[in-house]
Amino acid sequence: MTTSDSPAVGVSRRPGMAVGGRVLSTESLILGALIVLAAVIRIVVLNNQSLWADEALTAYEMRLPFGAMIHTVTTVEVTPPLYFVLVWGWAKLFGAGPVALRAVSALASVALVPIGYAATRELISRPAGLLAAALMTVNPLAIWYGQEARSYMLLAALTGAAFLAFARALRAPSRGNLIAWTAFSALAVMTHFFAGFAIAPQAVLLLWRHRTRAAAIAAAVVAAAVRSVPPDRSGLASGVNNTARQAAGALAVAIYGTLAGSPTEPDQFTTGL
Repeated sequence: MTTSDSPAVGVSRRPGMAVGGRVLSTESLILGALIVLAAVIRIVVLNNQSLWADEALTAYEMRLPFGAMIHTVTTVEVTPPLYFVLVWGWAKLFGAGPVALRAVSALASVALVPIGYAATRELISRPAGLLAAALMTVNPLAIWYGQEARSYMLLAALTGAAFLAFARALRAPSRGNLIAWTAFSALAVMTHFFAGFAIAPQAVLLLWRHRTRAAAIAAAVVAAAVRSVPPDRSGLASGVNNTARQAAGALAVAIYGTLAGSPTEPDQFTTGL
């Protein structure tokens, strides 16, 4: 055997497929196949059913001018407005028909496949990550809510992305990891208040494990994001909504002032919110 025929010393080759001069690992190929399968499963059923009551309300709101849409959402809906703002912009590009409106949830549902893979790989192992991705691909609830023109799958995707950033920040509390966790957590709670049940324990654990100014500021920003959500005027969940906003505002000040060592006063957080 000539020298040119021998593999380079110290170089390990992982099984895979060459694409465009790059070798894709078997793991990447499996994950890619799962993502494609998840997309097919969700997209082919988007128009199987007519809009139901809450989806019809979404469709109505998306046909309103932006200001009227925001007013309607904050007076009729019981969730924060981020989902509706995103879908309003989407509808201007792709229309407000059932398939177009549901496509946002379908994309969020598909995004959970790589998110689930990455988070599980971070915490356990690569094989476990692929198993999590496979389970998410065929998860009945992810498929069902992936064809609803409501905020639930966007909530799941953003909460999942926040959990991935949390897992990375727990291991290495770098500025980038904390910024990612802060951003996804804030977006999640601005999509649905139920995100708080997942985000609050993460904030506590990050602050407990990493008693740093950066971690304190990150938790305070998330709490301030909850405080910034417009109050519920529908009367359906005003008590929970407004109590959550008040508690989050106080929490933001307490965390930032006590753990970050800042002289920030409450009015600086709540002015204009």
